[in-house]
Amino acid sequence: RAPDQWLLGFLGLVPLAIGCHLLTHQESMATPANRVSANHLFLTVTFITVASCGADNLGVYIPYFATRTSPELVIVLVTFAVMVAVFCLLATIITHLPAVRALLDRYGTLLAGVIYLGLGILILGENGTALYLWHLIHH
Repeated sequence: RAPDQWLLGFLGLVPLAIGCHLLTHQESMATPANRVSANHLFLTVTFITVASCGADNLGVYIPYFATRTSPELVIVLVTFAVMVAVFCLLATIITHLPAVRALLDRYGTLLAGVIYLGLGILILGENGTALYLWHLIHH
């Protein structure tokens, strides 16, 4: 049995914690020695992806993938991989533009922290976790 959607919303605490850490440690995060490692980044993206999916998306995608034939599944996965590569390439190109690079060098950590906080709040809200806890406390 899948967990209730409000329970999945607790995964929103992960980006909230990351956002708080980034916002409270901006100076130390700016040095090259303290940049996020590839493994840490992978885990962060994985947690956020799972958290933002929610039970409703899992309920749609699991049956979708389960009913695909092997050739269809290969096409879907290859399309997904190609699109991820395209988006990564576009992100690389955009971040190498001088104006964007200057902006990210100056405000990148602050921007990332705010985005993580917003994402965490969104995940808690969309999954009904905040509302569930509010009702639990006031009843």
